[in-house]
Amino acid sequence: MFLKKLYEPLERAIEESVLENTTDVQKKLIPQIKSGNDVLCIDEEGGNGTTTALVITTINKLKEAYKDVPRAMIVVPSQAIGEKMEEMFAIYGKYTNLRVHTAYDTRLIEDQRDKIYFGTDVVIGTLTQINKLFSISGINVGKIQLMAIDDADQIAKDAALSPIERLYQCLPKCQRIIIAKKNTNNIDRIVENNMYVF
Repeated sequence: MFLKKLYEPLERAIEESVLENTTDVQKKLIPQIKSGNDVLCIDEEGGNGTTTALVITTINKLKEAYKDVPRAMIVVPSQAIGEKMEEMFAIYGKYTNLRVHTAYDTRLIEDQRDKIYFGTDVVIGTLTQINKLFSISGINVGKIQLMAIDDADQIAKDAALSPIERLYQCLPKCQRIIIAKKNTNNIDRIVENNMYVF
């Protein structure tokens, strides 16, 4: 059970949620992410709670709001998936003051930039929008501690490789996490160029 040795407000939120038992994938993934090492998780069956594991371990890592620059950045394939993840942060982070902001192509980029600029801990967004924000100095990546790509097999298409590489090259030393339902040549390339996976 991963409830042991977690940040106490997070443990309390988990206990109050409907999350009672961990999956086999979560039992392996959560300790790996908690270790601080780079992590590649291929969950071929899907539906094993990898996104929940990512949200819980991100909250456990950051704990509370700190200054005004993001410390975690999570790339998702679509606004719908990002909104579900934002809901998970609200559920499991309800006893913390962590600030979560989202970045999607359907919203005014200036509004998103201002919200992120005036204080955020976690930025969730599509690759396209995060890169746009980065291009207009809308995201300060200097304090990023964790960079994750969720559903990476959907995101890491050929055209996305350059934007992904650009993001990685601009990040400080931080934990890098890739979660996917299947491995691909493009994921192998990203891992080889940007991650240290045991």
